[in-house]
Parts: sequence; structure tokens; C-alpha cells
Amino acid sequence: MPVNADGLPETAAPGDPAPPPGLVVVGRYERLEGYGVNRPRGADSWLFTWTTGGRGRLRQGAAEARAGSGDLVVLAPGVGHEYAV
Repeated sequence: MPVNADGLPETAAPGDPAPPPGLVVVGRYERLEGYGVNRPRGADSWLFTWTTGGRGRLRQGAAEARAGSGDLVVLAPGVGHEYAV
């Protein structure tokens, strides 16, 4: 079954429930340079980002990572984070 992220909102709204345990939601999300997200309270679920091209910067708490093509970065739930391309 083909699935894409075309209809997803820009970011999760505060209070949106996380998927049930055991459910994994996957999609491809392409953005131009300058796009960024800041979630001061973090998210309700784990966020796995896999960079397929270009570069990005991700920060969670005091930890910061630079991501390039082929990098996987995991952000834990409940901790403020931000990321940008």
C-alpha cells in the first residue's frame, strides 16, 4: 500500500496524541534550506530522522548533531528539541 506525507501538517500540534505503542509512522519529508522546527517541550514520541541528502542540524537539550547524507539521528520524547536544514 503506497503511503506518503503530502497531507501531514507542518508540525504536530500541542496535545496531539502520539501513535499507539508498537505503531511506527514513516514518511518522506523534503524541505528547502532555511526550514526549521522548534519544540520547547519536545514530542510525545520518538523521532527518527534519516538524512537522504543535503545537511541538517539537530539539537536536543544540550546535545547537538550535524547530519549529512546517510545519517540517522534519534530524538527522545519529552525533551525540548529543534532541527533545521
